[in-house]
Amino acid sequence: GPLCEQNGVTLRVAGRGSAVIPPLSGGMISSLSFGSHTIRVSVAPDPVLDLRTPAATVDFWVKPDRTADTPRLVSKYDHTLGEEGRGWEVMIGEDDRVVFRFAAEGKDVHVKSAGRVQVGVWNHIACGFTAPGEPPFISVNGTSALESEIPSFVPRQVPVPLCLGVYAGGGRPLVGAIAGVRTWDR
Repeated sequence: GPLCEQNGVTLRVAGRGSAVIPPLSGGMISSLSFGSHTIRVSVAPDPVLDLRTPAATVDFWVKPDRTADTPRLVSKYDHTLGEEGRGWEVMIGEDDRVVFRFAAEGKDVHVKSAGRVQVGVWNHIACGFTAPGEPPFISVNGTSALESEIPSFVPRQVPVPLCLGVYAGGGRPLVGAIAGVRTWDR
């Protein structure tokens, strides 16, 4: 990863089943599952993955085979560690809306998209913060709208891996595929 970054080479890491990937800067991650198998891929903790910069964004493609049981899509959150493990995550809510969850001292915030994820097709998801002092955003397939507005917020730094298709504390895994996961500054 560091050597590729130093030489301007775009790095792509793909995982299937269970895999642990070292921290990457400037890389893309993809993973998929087949049938009833679920994705369990994680990237080692690194501050670059905490979405703490003023205009941090995570975006990716997801093709869910089903949306029941609130599957996790991309997560840097582990409630089993208590307050210390509460960072951020993106999941599909009970009504097929994208939920962007993030935490700071003493509180969790859940923001829902106005748009819905479709089963069996590729959906593009982007979540993040547009600028300092601005509220978060969620974009589903190019349409950026929230079910309700909330104030500005920055997730805390947590010693938790970035997980695809599940979250570090367990939870309901995704059955489907995730591709092109990126974290970046707008």
